Amino acid sequence: MKSEIVSRFTVANFMKTFPNSLPVRALAVLAAVFAFAQMAVAQTSYTWNPGGADENWSTPGNWSPNTGAGGPTALDSVICGDTGTSADSNTVNNVVDAGFAGTVANLTYNSASATSSSAPVFNVTQIPSGQTLTVAGNLLVGGLNEGAGAYITYAYLTGGGALEVTGTNVFVENYGSAAGANATAYLDLSGLSDFIFNNTNAELSIADTTSGLTRAGGTLNLASVR
Repeated sequence: MKSEIVSRFTVANFMKTFPNSLPVRALAVLAAVFAFAQMAVAQTSYTWNPGGADENWSTPGNWSPNTGAGGPTALDSVICGDTGTSADSNTVNNVVDAGFAGTVANLTYNSASATSSSAPVFNVTQIPSGQTLTVAGNLLVGGLNEGAGAYITYAYLTGGGALEVTGTNVFVENYGSAAGANATAYLDLSGLSDFIFNNTNAELSIADTTSGLTRAGGTLNLASVR
């Protein structure tokens, strides 16, 4: 919104006042370029790729591409995939620390463990007690349509903190096209103090097939809900 205001003020007001002024025209062009640059930044998607000295969300080097100081912002989308996962659900591999501002636009967990694998992978996010991770848009766990080679997505949130979703969708589901594929997604919030889903127009979708996809599987284990 700020970039749009800068663009309107510079181009509309200044150009009306000084329509033939070359310096002002140059300033207007620069302001417009700056506005578009800010909008591009607002659309950034960051994937968890731990390369820093810790497992904190606020560490720029733990994301691909690297974020600015403090980690992703409220305008950014976050993806936790197969990189930096754990071999079990008890080992934390990413931490929503106090240095992180606390809000993202969208959050996706889409790691894929083959149903036949003896070594599944887990995304385990720690939200410490007293802290809240807010998702202003969509929360998706899974979303994979793997055909006959079905996969399982595991996402565990722990630490005693809270997860708040103020957006319109929470999806927990994977799909398969073959009988017995057993594709599924797990979202376990039982390690949190609260799960807050506060939107009267929101949709909570667990193993839903209304989109036309088949053999959906999904499981949601709740924290305290209010």
